[in-house]
Amino acid sequence: MFQPDANLKVSWHDDRLYLRTPECLRVWRGWPHLQAMRRDRSGWRPEIPPEFEVREARLVCVTALRWWEGRYWAAWEQSQVELPLGADLPQHLANAPAWQAFFATIPPDIFLEVGQFFTGHWRCLQVIASAPGAQDLLISNLKLLWLVAHGHLFAPKLAPMAEAARLVRLPQRTILLGLGFPDVAGLDRIVRRVDGIWLTCPESAMRLRQALRDPVTAKLLRHHADDFWRVNVLTDPHLRPWLTAQLLTACERAETKEWTWSLHGLAGAESAGIQPQPVRTIRQLERWAARIEAAFANRTLPAPPLPPRDDQMVALTDISGLRLEGQAMRNCLAHEELYGYVREIDAGKLYVYRLASPRMTLAIALQDDGFWAMSELKGPCNKAVRPEVREEIERWLLAANTESLALAGALLRQGEHDGDF
Repeated sequence: MFQPDANLKVSWHDDRLYLRTPECLRVWRGWPHLQAMRRDRSGWRPEIPPEFEVREARLVCVTALRWWEGRYWAAWEQSQVELPLGADLPQHLANAPAWQAFFATIPPDIFLEVGQFFTGHWRCLQVIASAPGAQDLLISNLKLLWLVAHGHLFAPKLAPMAEAARLVRLPQRTILLGLGFPDVAGLDRIVRRVDGIWLTCPESAMRLRQALRDPVTAKLLRHHADDFWRVNVLTDPHLRPWLTAQLLTACERAETKEWTWSLHGLAGAESAGIQPQPVRTIRQLERWAARIEAAFANRTLPAPPLPPRDDQMVALTDISGLRLEGQAMRNCLAHEELYGYVREIDAGKLYVYRLASPRMTLAIALQDDGFWAMSELKGPCNKAVRPEVREEIERWLLAANTESLALAGALLRQGEHDGDF
C-alpha cells in the first residue's frame, strides 16, 4: 500500500496547486497551462513536468505526480504499480480538496478520452492544452494524437511541444511520415486499425515503426492490423524474420495451441548462434525450436559481475538454471521473456542471482556510471519483499560495487606499471 508522507503539504488557491516538501516547492497551474514552477536551492525556474527518473522517486511530490504518466513509484520499495488515469490515486491525495480542484480544471470530455491510454497521459494533456488543432485530432484519431505527443521517441533532438504544435496541423498520413514512419501503402489505415492499448506504449510504437520498414511485414500488417496477436508477433524483431503468411495461417488453423511454445522459442535463435529462416509449417517451426533449445542446453553465461555475498546467494551461470529459477519462483524467467534476459546478460547489462533465505530472485543492471544497481528483487510469484530485506541487499550492492571498482582500478594501475620501461 502507498504510505503517505507527513512532509508533503498540498494546497490550492489562485488557480494553482502547491506541493511543499523539505526539499522543494512545486507550483502547478491548472488547465490550459499545465506547467509548473519549482523552487529549491537553485531558486525559481520554469519547468515542464519531466520524465521522472527512479532516483527522483524518493520525493513524495514526484511520486504523487508520477500518476500523470499512468503509474507511480512506491518509494519505500521502488516497485512499479500501474494506475489508470483518474482512478486509484493514493487515498490521502485523492480526497484532498486541493487535488480535486486541480483535476477539475481539465475538461471532463478530454479527461475521459485521454484516460483510455495505457500511459503518457501527461504529455497528451499538454499537447491538447497548448497546440491548436490538437483537440480535432483527439476526436478524429486518438491513437495518432498519442504518437504526436510522444514525438520525442522518434526525434529526440526536436523540441517536443513545438514539434507537436507543427504536426497536428498536417494531414494524418503526413503526420506519420513526419514521425519517421515509412511511406508504405495504407500507412494511416494500419495505425488506425492497430489495437490502441498495444500501440500507446513507447516500446510498441517503436516496434511498429521499425517493422513497417520491411516490405513483406508491411504487407502482412496491412492485411492483419486488426489481429492483436499477429501484430504483436510481426513487430517482434526477434520473431519477424521467421514468420510467413503460410505459418500464420497454419497456426490459426491448428487444433491445439502447443505451437505457441515453439514460436516463442524462436526468439532465442540469436543467443543460440542460429540464423533465422522463413518458416511455413508448424512441423518446421517445431524442428527449429527443438534445435534452438538443444543449442541453449549447452550454453553457459558470462561470469557474475559481482561475487555472491555468501552461500545463500547463487549466481545463475547457465540458461537451464535461469529457467529452473523461473519455474520454481513462477516468474517470467520460465516463459518467453527468458530469451530477453539472456540477451541482456550476454551484453553485460544484466545478471540474475538466486537467494535461498529468504527465497528471492535478484536481478542487477549495469548503470551508466559503471555501478550495478538493483533491477528486480522479488519473492515467489513476484511478491514484494520486506523493506529491511531490500535495504540489506542495497548495502551489499554498495559494498560489492565499491570493491569491484577498487579492484578494477588496481588492475588498471598494475597494467600501466607493467607497461613502463
